[in-house]
Amino acid sequence: MAGDAVENYSEPILEGAAPSDYERYLNTEELLALQKGPGEWVHRDELLFQVTHQSSELWLKHACAEVEEATRLIEARDGTRVGLASDLGHVDLGVLQHLSNCDGLFFEANHDVDMLRMGTYPWSLKRRIMSRFGHLSNDDALRAVQRMIGADTKTLCLIHLSQKNNHESIVRDMATRLLARTGAQLELGIAKQFEPTGAFKIARRSPRASVVPRGVQMALF
Repeated sequence: MAGDAVENYSEPILEGAAPSDYERYLNTEELLALQKGPGEWVHRDELLFQVTHQSSELWLKHACAEVEEATRLIEARDGTRVGLASDLGHVDLGVLQHLSNCDGLFFEANHDVDMLRMGTYPWSLKRRIMSRFGHLSNDDALRAVQRMIGADTKTLCLIHLSQKNNHESIVRDMATRLLARTGAQLELGIAKQFEPTGAFKIARRSPRASVVPRGVQMALF
């Protein structure tokens, strides 16, 4: 309205010496001082390496906060847990701890090693897929699944099968033999490339005293 004082948003209101509230709120001066300067580099790619991995650590911090909130919500209800993991490359202790004894487990079984080795992919791509930064083979996936399924596991669905280097029949046969060997009684699903799996009804089999282990960070490498 006419005569009313107009607020001045050009001056920062937060405490600090930075010229804007944005910089004061994000602590940009301190943040940007965490990387080495040109005079400290052994190689110029050091800046790229530090920025990339510091960003990854911040995303992991955010992910941990989200896991804490998800855990709180789970504990506030009936404790039902569904685990999903893909593009792993390898399975470390953190993965095993977080995904053990879930009510539903959706887990990568990407490739048959022999099919991949004999396939048409260039060797550089084959090597990346088989590395710790690639995808889980059927053998690695089923070894991990054997350690993770428990008395509460009601549903197991193997996902992210390679179109060229795997086949549903191979994965189903391996999983069926694993379940027969362990005596696990659960619903088995295999996700296909171009067909929906259908709906899974996942619920608690029994009351759960504890849920997700806390204080365990998944390894980045």
